[in-house]
Amino acid sequence: MTLQFDDLRQRGNRCLDFAAYSPRRLVLIHTAVSLGASLVVGLLNLLFSQMIATTGGLGGMGMRSMLQTAQTTLELAVTLALPFWNISLTRAALCWARGELAEPPALLEGFRRFRSVLGVKLLTGFIFLGLCMAVSYIGTMLFLFTPFAHGLMKALDPIMQNSGVLDPELLLSDEVMAQISSAAVPLMIFLGVLFAALAIPVWYRIRFADFAVMDGGRAAASLLESFRITKKRALEVFKIDLHFWWFYLLQLLTVVLCYGDTILAALGVSLPMSEEVSYVLFFAVGIVAQGLLLWWYQARVSVTYALAYEQLTADTAAVCSQTVQ
Repeated sequence: MTLQFDDLRQRGNRCLDFAAYSPRRLVLIHTAVSLGASLVVGLLNLLFSQMIATTGGLGGMGMRSMLQTAQTTLELAVTLALPFWNISLTRAALCWARGELAEPPALLEGFRRFRSVLGVKLLTGFIFLGLCMAVSYIGTMLFLFTPFAHGLMKALDPIMQNSGVLDPELLLSDEVMAQISSAAVPLMIFLGVLFAALAIPVWYRIRFADFAVMDGGRAAASLLESFRITKKRALEVFKIDLHFWWFYLLQLLTVVLCYGDTILAALGVSLPMSEEVSYVLFFAVGIVAQGLLLWWYQARVSVTYALAYEQLTADTAAVCSQTVQ
């Protein structure tokens, strides 16, 4: 049975309408914690940076070291915790799709299944790291046999010794490095296109690993389950993404808004306020905008993908049953 977006959306709306606990309230709690943590980290980073700037000289070395350690520890703690918090909304979406009760304690499911969630994240990282390394090696070899490699080889020619080994003295020259960087642009584009061509299909094959692990599966089994249910169905999932293009675009714009001060500065636009005030203003406005977007639409988007996961799983089970019979 083909995934029909309109059908999934209508079913999703019914699931949300009949949910015993308000999905928007649950999303609000989830979003408030996620964005609140980001806002607190951003403000504390600003505070730490100001304090570090005022502790000059040898006498302040110990204080600077302590502040930098606290800053790094805080960022690392939030960075490590957020994936386990964010994936919990997937569990809530599954509950909505199945007509089950999803209350605030469900948002801790990612931490309860810490080992399996961590395993999925690590295995996913290893998959794409291996793919990146393979593309870098094989893609570079292939690139050297194309006419586009002539510019790079010409830029490298002056710094090659007779033995074919790079001359380190010339290699450290700013002028030579600038020429090599410019000549390497076609290689970077070639590798980027090749990586995207291979990584995007792989990404869609493991797209539902988070749903599988939140459905009780272990790390490796969840990835295999996602591969199994998306076999010859990845294009259908891609079409769902296309229907939500506006949601992902708005998410991107809210993130860009958080860094509005940096973007304006890069464009040469100055604001009638200090850098600190500009940073806090844009970051806070971006956080609020993202919070409103997620509060209004996140439940609808999440339950749609949960229903798609349910249908793919049911269809795959039906095909397997028919094959056995």
